[in-house]
Order: sequence, then C-alpha cells, then structure tokens
Amino acid sequence: MTNQSKLFLIIFMGMLFPVIAQEVHIVEKGETLSEIIYSYTPLPSHKLYNGKLKEITQLNPHIPNIDLIYPGQKIYLKPQKEIPKKIAYTRTPQSIETTQDRFIISFDYGFEYLKFKQQTDIGTYRTDLVLPNLLGATFNTDFKNFGFNARFQTLKFKYVDRTESGSDQLFRFQFGGNYKLFTARFEFNQEPIFSLGGDNFINLSKQTTSWFMVGVTDKNEIKSNKLTFYRYSFLVGIPLSTNIAASAENLSDQVGFKLDAEGEIDRAIASWKSSELLFSLGLGIHYQYQSFKADFEKHSGTTKINLFKTDLFISLKYGF
Repeated sequence: MTNQSKLFLIIFMGMLFPVIAQEVHIVEKGETLSEIIYSYTPLPSHKLYNGKLKEITQLNPHIPNIDLIYPGQKIYLKPQKEIPKKIAYTRTPQSIETTQDRFIISFDYGFEYLKFKQQTDIGTYRTDLVLPNLLGATFNTDFKNFGFNARFQTLKFKYVDRTESGSDQLFRFQFGGNYKLFTARFEFNQEPIFSLGGDNFINLSKQTTSWFMVGVTDKNEIKSNKLTFYRYSFLVGIPLSTNIAASAENLSDQVGFKLDAEGEIDRAIASWKSSELLFSLGLGIHYQYQSFKADFEKHSGTTKINLFKTDLFISLKYGF
C-alpha cells in the first residue's frame, strides 16, 4: 500500500469514527447535549451515540442531571487528570434566565386577605375578609436591561353583615415596565366600599381607582442544580382618579397614597432547547389610604379609607 493510499484510508476512517480531540466544551446558549455529541462525532450510530452519552456522563460527575445543562457549564469530553467532584451547585450565574431575551406567560391562583377600615362623618366601619379564588394571568418581556409586563386579576367578593349581604366580581389590571432597577406602572383596581347610614344601614358597592406607581425592582439567582431565582419590588404611588359604582355623587378633594411590596421565587420544573416551564410562589403586601368628599345615599362628607391586603399565590410560567 502506497503512502498516498494509507493517508486516504486514515482520513476515511477518521470520517467514519472520529476521535474527539477537544477536551472541554463550554455550553453555549440554546445548545443541547445531543447537539454537542453529534458536533464531535458526526453521523454516529445509535449504539455509538449511547456509548458516547454514557462516557460523557461518567466524565462529568459534577453535573447532577446531564439532560439539564446551562450556558457557561464545562462539559469534559476526554478523561481529565483530576475529575471534578460532584457538588450541589454546578451552574454559573449566567443562566438561561439571565442571558436570554425572553417572553414569559404565567397563570396565577391564590387568595387574598383584606383588612378594611372606612371612616365617615357618621361612624366607622371595619371588616376582615379572606377572598379565595384569586385568578390571574401575566405577560412579561425579560430583556437584559429593560422589560415590560401586563397583569390581569379577578376575584369574587362576598359579603354578609347585619342588614345586607351580597357579592360582586372585582377586576384589576396593571401594565408597566422597568429599566435596570427602576420600575413604573399604571394600575386600575376595583376594591369594595360601603355606604353607611343610621339604623345599622350598610350598603355594599365597589370603587375603581387608577394609580401611578414608581419604585425599584431586582432579580437574583439562587444557587441550585436547577434554574432558581427570586425577584422583588417596592413601589409607592398616588391615585389618579376614583369612580364609585352607582352609590356616590359629587366626588371631590381626593388625596391618598399606596405602598406595595412584592416578591416571587421561581424554579424550573422542565427545560427544553430554548424554553422552560417554571413553578412560582409569590407574596404581595399592599397598603392604601384614600380621602375624598362624596354624597352617598345616607350620608355626605369626607370618607377616609384604610385598606391593607396580603396576596399569596402560586403560578405556572412558560418562558420562551
């Protein structure tokens, strides 16, 4: 066999059974393990692929789940002098969530605790309520330095007291955005309100108030073998307008403020090439104060409202 024939045979065998020359592969955004294996062993048979997968799994004990890899991870393709020991946290801070421009859709379910105090010229009314079946949907864009979000919520408000009972559906909508740590949003919220009068007269109604909120927000990753991170925000706002459904006239002299503290913990429960399914647990604490003059059915004058709310909810999120 001539030297030229030997060279051709070596090249041909190398094409059929390539040998991995590179020792370490750094995972890039959007890559999967099968793509990495195929890139170093073109057109392998099923048996050869399974053998290479088993070999890579043995070479990378520091990766708890070889099917779940993230940008920035090191995957060893050849035996090393010192194999890394298995550790609980194997991902770099530059996770899928923080490196990709993403869209996130979520569906929420929870309950709300409401502590209400309403003062008028003829008396004060207080009530504590737990409102179940808080339903919501949220759409977020999550880019490097800025984002946009829109949220819709609804819940059934039921009320029973000495002389009056009833129920009503409350709706809330908010939209806004953030740039780095700064966030701002508009809110349109419906809350219960009561018309008070003599002889224990109490009439349930609802008010719709629009708010402008500003504050700070941030998101950080939690060290874990799965994508886990938390986000929080603190906001303060002022009322822009108030409307009370069919129970008050001549609304004027409106002042007030609103404080919001919100937090969420998200954890990936499934991951694909460029998308993820996440489970989220969220908590919101809200306080608002309003004062205005209005003519109700049984009384007129200044009404002051102190409203404290706590929301606890779970969410299922899909990021892509």
